Amino acid sequence: MKTKSNLTQLYVLGALLAGLAGHAATINWTNSASAGWSTAANWNPNIVPGTNDTAIITNAGVTVLLNGTTGVGGIILGSGSGGTVTLSLNNQTLTLYGPLTVNPSGSFAVDGSSTLMGNTNAVLSGTIGWTGGTLGGTLTLAAGGTLNITAGNNHFIGGCLFTNSGTVNWSGGQ
Repeated sequence: MKTKSNLTQLYVLGALLAGLAGHAATINWTNSASAGWSTAANWNPNIVPGTNDTAIITNAGVTVLLNGTTGVGGIILGSGSGGTVTLSLNNQTLTLYGPLTVNPSGSFAVDGSSTLMGNTNAVLSGTIGWTGGTLGGTLTLAAGGTLNITAGNNHFIGGCLFTNSGTVNWSGGQ
């Protein structure tokens, strides 16, 4: 027989578990080689970053490939120095629920048939390349940020609320 006390304990336990499920984590790329985003063993702790998490990728010389539609709370790419660290959308869709910071040794481009979607907190910092593909949702280019639009490909931005507080350099494409 369940008593009021037992039910109260169950509600408290349920609330605690629900809170833990939505808890934001900082998850670091640990693979010293290039590999796919969706492999938990490439991250510390061994989980794939989700919509509340911040992914940190600073391993010089690696390319991280999206290998499916991905949503993440934030990304810090590259460090202040060292070899280039690349995040490739790999013709996939990346939805940002927070900031994307591309540091000097980081390389990030929306290319091919890739899509970068933003939520209201999606702020792009650093240098972002756009060689083709789609920008969608709500995106903000931070002060000091640079968006380089290059290549002869089409660049689709329909339905995107893009706030430019930085610099946009357009040298190619439609």
